[in-house]
Amino acid sequence: MVIEGFLLGSGRLQTGSFRIGTGMRPGSRGVGGIGGGALNSQVVISDRPVTGQGLGGMGTGVKGPQRQVQDKSYYLGLLRSKIGELNNEVMKLTRELDSLQQESATYMTYEKRAEVLASEVEDLRGELGDYNTLIDKLNTETEIEAIIEDYSALCHQNEIESRTIDSLFAEKHQHEIKANQLETEIEQEKQLTETLIESMDEEVRSKYHQLKLENAQIKEDAEQKEKELESLTEKAKMLKEEVATSDLKQRAFQLHQQLAEVTAKRDEWKQKEKETPEQERERLLKQVKRDNQEIASLERRSDELRDELDKHQESLRQTEANLDEAQGEKAAKIKELKAKEDERQSYIDSFEDLKKAEMEKLENLQEMIVGVLEHISEAIVESENLPSVSQYQELQEDLLYKQEEVKKASKTANTLESQNAQLQKDLHNINEMEDKIKKELETLKENISTMEQEVEVFSDLEKLRNDQEMIEKGLIVEREKLAQRKIAVKKNTEEVQAVYENEKAILAKDETYTQLGNLERKLQHIEQNNFVMKEFIATRQMEGNYKQVAERVQQLQKDYNELLIQAIQP
Repeated sequence: MVIEGFLLGSGRLQTGSFRIGTGMRPGSRGVGGIGGGALNSQVVISDRPVTGQGLGGMGTGVKGPQRQVQDKSYYLGLLRSKIGELNNEVMKLTRELDSLQQESATYMTYEKRAEVLASEVEDLRGELGDYNTLIDKLNTETEIEAIIEDYSALCHQNEIESRTIDSLFAEKHQHEIKANQLETEIEQEKQLTETLIESMDEEVRSKYHQLKLENAQIKEDAEQKEKELESLTEKAKMLKEEVATSDLKQRAFQLHQQLAEVTAKRDEWKQKEKETPEQERERLLKQVKRDNQEIASLERRSDELRDELDKHQESLRQTEANLDEAQGEKAAKIKELKAKEDERQSYIDSFEDLKKAEMEKLENLQEMIVGVLEHISEAIVESENLPSVSQYQELQEDLLYKQEEVKKASKTANTLESQNAQLQKDLHNINEMEDKIKKELETLKENISTMEQEVEVFSDLEKLRNDQEMIEKGLIVEREKLAQRKIAVKKNTEEVQAVYENEKAILAKDETYTQLGNLERKLQHIEQNNFVMKEFIATRQMEGNYKQVAERVQQLQKDYNELLIQAIQP
């Protein structure tokens, strides 16, 4: 930088020709004043410091001049101060973290203790409910022997049901073990079957492909039939809805059904007329046998249903008696036990059907496996030469293809099983409809026979007219007799009414009768007040029985305080 504004002479300051500028400081000891940096210095833009305010210049301090030269020691001091602040903040956060961890540990302890105390409170509430039930029974003058008998009966019933449940679970476990064994055997048979399939020759393979194509064709036919069945079912559903919404259509549908039934009956009778005596005799014998079998089956079923109904009625009466005797929580427990018993009974009732269905499936699988093994054995016996390496590779490729086909076939089998179950259900519904139709046919037969008899009766109009005239004459005579009897009864009733009114008037005048009426009303009022006072006394006794609960609460409070002291102590 170039400094101007002063002259070097003989050691004296030149004051005559030099005037102190406004931007200069006064000099000393022969040194002239130095001009201000903003007026006399040559500013180089590249040497201008970059500050926090950018290139726009440094901001002025609000507390006076600060350090002008920011060297290494300045920045080290600044770093030390910042590091000290950071250390203080870290220590503060560490202390807060330790405090929070301690509070969290204490909170977890309190939370666990609160859970334990909550469970104890629930147990005490249940115990208090039992005591309240016992007090209610004592207030209602229930004998302690009856309560003990009820308790013993419930304990005995619980033991019986527990043993039954244990036996059922043991039986279920045994069945599961058997099922697992059977599944293992089935897997072994499948592996053996796959091993045998690997050794098939070309002829057996071609036959397998042929059977596979037939299976695919059958599957397509089944799917087509299923679609047709679904469309027909949907159409039938729509028609039923249309018929159900219209009374006229419903009536027409019923008449159409009746006409079809009568037409079928007419055709059947015509066919019967064409039969020879031997054929008719044979048909009637078969019909009688079928009817006898159906009657026997219905009688057996009726007896079974009657026995079952008697058992259920007896159980219902017993349960109602128990429910009438029980009150409050005991009734709820008995209902819960009854629901569980019904659930177990339904499971027991359906267990045989489930077992039978599973055994049938298992037998079908065993028969299928035996058939496949026999077929493979025959193929092995018929084969003469072992396959070559190329044939073996082809067999392996074919085996992979067959495995995929077997998986698809298993899926198809599962689908067919579900379809079979649905068809069995439909068959059951059809059988029920057939039974209903048979019953309706029997009803129609009875109606037809009744109509035929009525036709025979109504055909003789003269006889009907005579019978009607005789009935009318008899009714007229009966009416006259009843009219005379009515007059006599009315007269007798009037006499009795007069006597009653007379006696009533005499009693109304009698002071003893009046006093008795007043005493009866007073007795009813006293009995009502007595009942109200008994209820009030019982309620107050229940409300005042707080000693046991208070002692228990004090003990719990003492235990809780001890636990708090132990938790607070280091």
